[in-house]
Amino acid sequence: MKTMYHIFREFETKPECGEWHLNLLEEKDTSLVGAIGELIAWKYLSKIGFSIYRFGSVYFPGIHKGQVGLSDFLSENLIWLDEKQVDYLKNIYKYEARAWDFIGCRRQYRSRYGRRKIEQTSSELREAHSKKEEKEIKAKKEALEKLLKKFLIVDFYLIEIKTRSESSHDLRSLKWKMQTNIPYAKSLGFKPLLIIVTLLDNWRAKVACKEL
Repeated sequence: MKTMYHIFREFETKPECGEWHLNLLEEKDTSLVGAIGELIAWKYLSKIGFSIYRFGSVYFPGIHKGQVGLSDFLSENLIWLDEKQVDYLKNIYKYEARAWDFIGCRRQYRSRYGRRKIEQTSSELREAHSKKEEKEIKAKKEALEKLLKKFLIVDFYLIEIKTRSESSHDLRSLKWKMQTNIPYAKSLGFKPLLIIVTLLDNWRAKVACKEL
């Protein structure tokens, strides 16, 4: 019986499908490099407290919790959005989805008391669901929505990801956004955010973010 060691040795010395040597720092396939940058950016944003939703990021595989589309974003955040914000997101998603890679949101409680009330009511809602008490479910949902509006602050971000090598400084594609999308998005209350993923040597990367 072959051990894992022997299997890997055969794989290294006798590959059946040939080999592909890839240098990401010089790769010309922007979709491949961009997808890698988006995954790194998603990891980074998740670590610093963002909830991330896929928007125009067509290359990014939706396999992670949170990597969902506009409809899911709206269903989870509608109580904090006004009509103009919703219309903007729907229109840009329909006609110009690649304008932004991700939608992000960052939540914070106004007070410890508010957090306790939200957590308590959420627990009561789960209990009502488990007992299938329809009237109680409706009442707890309404109570929770009021608490969320009162005690939870939510900032919404429209996120652009740029992936580049250390020697590249080309951000010309942002010029159009600076002239059109960004001013209008900001006027609606969104916070445009630029994430630059710089691919380095030896499996390293550097991530920086800037509010536009």
